[in-house]
Amino acid sequence: MNPSDRETRERLAACLAKLARIKPGDLVREEALGRELSFRAGLPYFTRTLELYQRLTPRDYAKSPSEYLKIVADHA
Repeated sequence: MNPSDRETRERLAACLAKLARIKPGDLVREEALGRELSFRAGLPYFTRTLELYQRLTPRDYAKSPSEYLKIVADHA
């Protein structure tokens, strides 16, 4: 594995770790933003998006091409 591939995998692992700590309900923030701006309507989308990333584990992407992992890391 070349250094660029390793960096991509490490960056993806770091991004996934950060995303794993996010609780979708914490994004609503109704008390701070008010009911109209609270992101409550987006909660199902936040939940599904975070679940997609949370299902990835190092063993899932160990043999994936680095080009694909770079795209996932960029989006994460």
